Amino acid sequence: MKIIDKTTLDKHQKFWLDEAKNLVTSLSKFYGNITLDKISQKFDDITDFEANLLNTTNSLVRQISLSNSENKFVYARTIVPKNTYQHFIQELENLGTKPIGDNLLFDKSKFARGEFIIRKLSAIEFQAETNQKASSDIYSRSSVFEYKNNAKLKFLITEYFLILPNQYEN
Repeated sequence: MKIIDKTTLDKHQKFWLDEAKNLVTSLSKFYGNITLDKISQKFDDITDFEANLLNTTNSLVRQISLSNSENKFVYARTIVPKNTYQHFIQELENLGTKPIGDNLLFDKSKFARGEFIIRKLSAIEFQAETNQKASSDIYSRSSVFEYKNNAKLKFLITEYFLILPNQYEN
């Protein structure tokens, strides 16, 4: 796993890995209807990377994918520490197949989003971190969302780009 310096990204990498804040909205602009498939949502083990960013181990792990009729673009993990889960239990349990960002996290009046941590993972590292298979290197971006009313309440979202789209906004 290698953390990527944002200044080394080309224009399309910079757009998808650093500038496109809401991936469902951004992917929809270029690729039509984007479907969110919920893979799982349960308390589970988290990676050392996730535990270090949130300073916790006991967390709800929500795993989803974003795709259209032709391609699966993104696999994502949302990590919700137990204290945050207990505070937002109703919102989290009622998400279903709706993006978490549409309901909770992208409400800028309630949450502050940290800077993206952009990484490049080998297929082996990606599989070790997610139990998902890839045929080549994977870019990911991770950001912590902090509840403005209580800095102890945080979420982490890591989005893994199975395909880094070629289309982007200049």
